[in-house]
Amino acid sequence: NKGCIRDVHIATVDCNTSSADIKISVRTDKFTHQPCTCKINILDPAGSTASSAELALTDNHGTTTTVLKIKQPQLWMPRGYGAQPLYKVNVLLYCGNEIVDSISKNLGIRTVKINQIPDEFGQSFQFEINNQPIYARGADWIPVTLLIGSAAKDDYEKLLQLAFDANINFIRVWGGGIYETDVFYDICDRLGIMVWQDFMFACSYYPDRQWFTDMVKLEASQNIIRLRNHPSLVI
Repeated sequence: NKGCIRDVHIATVDCNTSSADIKISVRTDKFTHQPCTCKINILDPAGSTASSAELALTDNHGTTTTVLKIKQPQLWMPRGYGAQPLYKVNVLLYCGNEIVDSISKNLGIRTVKINQIPDEFGQSFQFEINNQPIYARGADWIPVTLLIGSAAKDDYEKLLQLAFDANINFIRVWGGGIYETDVFYDICDRLGIMVWQDFMFACSYYPDRQWFTDMVKLEASQNIIRLRNHPSLVI
């Protein structure tokens, strides 16, 4: 009843083996006249503090942004190109000396670039992760079951481990299926499998009416916000 954290958006602005700049935006609601602050701690994969910041909330409803620097970062790389170290971002909302809300997110430090350079065939289409060109070895992902929601975490673990064992480093989530569960993207983060995420349009015609486009806009924005922090999600 004093305040809450609505969303935390984490993005790697730039990185190399010497340092990384991590942009963190925290959206909050404050329901009290007390002074409120957000404390941000980034823990490295070993659990030690890599960087921290404290942000004063000046608005009752809004987004506060900062850039934190991490020295000698451990970079997240796809399968076959390096390791997949995951940092932890802890955000605590204080009203006075009381913690009223908190959120914890994983962070994989990496940048993504798509090279589209003119060549003899037209133009290239190649992903770079941390300025390293990646050879994509991909597969298509359809829903694990027709009974949406019935698949267990073990089902995702088994199937994605099979993809890993087959040397796959890129999975496209097919647009005729579903936006997958958080478990799916968490496992891809851990295994170094990049994700090409379709919006859910395939194999059909769709209404061109306002009620439908309004629904699509809401669905898209909800899933962008839900999934955008995952290092495995590259497009």
